[in-house]
Amino acid sequence: MTQEYINRKDATFKNTILEVNMAEQLAVLHNYTAAKIDDAVWTEKVLPKLNPQWHIAGKDEIEYFIYYTDGSYICQKRRLRTDSENNSQYWKTYWYEDATPAQSKEVYELFSALFTLTKEERRTNWVKESKKLFDYQYYYEAKWRKMRMQIDEMLLYSDWRMLADYEEEFEGELELWKTWRKRLRELLPDLDTFESNYKAFEHVSKTKYPLDPNMYVKKYPNRDVEYLSTDDQFDKLDFNVSTDFVSKNIMNISDFVNNYNQEDIVVTQKAYELMNELELFNYFPALDKTLVKPESALTPEEQNNPSTSETDNNNYA
Repeated sequence: MTQEYINRKDATFKNTILEVNMAEQLAVLHNYTAAKIDDAVWTEKVLPKLNPQWHIAGKDEIEYFIYYTDGSYICQKRRLRTDSENNSQYWKTYWYEDATPAQSKEVYELFSALFTLTKEERRTNWVKESKKLFDYQYYYEAKWRKMRMQIDEMLLYSDWRMLADYEEEFEGELELWKTWRKRLRELLPDLDTFESNYKAFEHVSKTKYPLDPNMYVKKYPNRDVEYLSTDDQFDKLDFNVSTDFVSKNIMNISDFVNNYNQEDIVVTQKAYELMNELELFNYFPALDKTLVKPESALTPEEQNNPSTSETDNNNYA
């Protein structure tokens, strides 16, 4: 549609405020990330609210609607036509240009309200889910780090056996210790080699530690079973989780999520009235509706503060 419009002789380049793709139920406000409007809201509120001059489902439908900063608009529609000769029907695309500035602004206000609520609830849900995710991330990564610490400690405490003056208690003991230490080092791959922290946790949960040579000799005093050749020479160690080893990057993101404070969501007076008239807040239960405020409710100082403007509030994915 856009290229067709650009090719028109009367076309001029303008700054877009709102774009609506009716077929996909998508709205884009101020060129930010598109918001897909929920099916229930679309069916129960959007379509009934649109004046029949704009949209009659199954007969004369909006395909695309674009609204500009200067109050102008373009609207591509399609009308169902009947071919009496072939006894068939088909859709005919055309440009709708008969709406007044006030009527096109009503469409803008409607989708502006819907976009804002959809986007803000999506962000609210993202923060909630991220908090849950990071709780698990702490747990998964801490499990890996705890195991890494245990392995390092086992290696450290057996270092003295690798000294040149170490005296074997039985023939071949030193080689067994070397084998044990090598197997320990191979137990746990680096964290960044796993597909996810959960995969690292899964690996840790299934890993068994090899018995050291002393425990092996206690189990098989005659050493008649090859060292580390049987399942009973491996033992599953369980341990508590520690959050002392969480990486700095995850902590930084987690700090944002856990300390996130939703700012006021400032909308135009008309958008605010539409939200209440259509009872739209009922369709966005995760959103704190007390944060949504019309421009008229702000003090002059707040109105001049960019952080509370509608444009800046829409600057979040």
